[in-house]
Amino acid sequence: MPGEQEELAEETIQDEPSHRIDYFSPNAWVLLGFGWRYTLDGDTVSTTKEINNILEQNEYSSGYLTKSKIMGYSAATLAIGGLAFLLSVALTAPLWIDTDRESTPEWVTKTGNAIIASIPLDWLLLYESNRYYQMSIDSYTLGGDVMVGNETNQKSIRTSKIMNYVGIAMTLGTVLLLDVGLNKKSNDDSSANLYFAGAAFLIPLDWFVLALSH
Repeated sequence: MPGEQEELAEETIQDEPSHRIDYFSPNAWVLLGFGWRYTLDGDTVSTTKEINNILEQNEYSSGYLTKSKIMGYSAATLAIGGLAFLLSVALTAPLWIDTDRESTPEWVTKTGNAIIASIPLDWLLLYESNRYYQMSIDSYTLGGDVMVGNETNQKSIRTSKIMNYVGIAMTLGTVLLLDVGLNKKSNDDSSANLYFAGAAFLIPLDWFVLALSH
């Protein structure tokens, strides 16, 4: 018996993470998808490079880390690409706008509206990037896939997944309402205000549902 206890103790020690990684929210900026702070072995880090190196070597956390990076890069690409388009339109407008009619080509208007309407989508990508990153940390700390769980928390995990899917669907619906509303506004359609009102109603609900899913 003593020999078996020693072996069990050794296995337990081997299963414990070699580093202590944690995260916290210092202010309300995290509601917009950024501002989370991270600690490594009790010390707050200025960059997550060292933490990433640790998570990449762990079989349970590496997958979530990859998903987090994909979401983060997608958010950056969407934001930078949108800003670049709007800036280029503003700078080059005098070269191609029909000054006699003082009108903007329809494709430019629709693209600009789509970029503005995609702001909630950018926020969603940032939120999901943070969520996957923290799931990566939790999996590393747990020593297993945080979304597998056991019999006692399977129900809460399923509820979390459903709430996350609902929040994503609601956010995409908000983007659609904004896009349609902006296009109708460009055509002087008075019904645009109804779409804006719907989007304004959904935006706080999007955050609330996604926050509950975390």
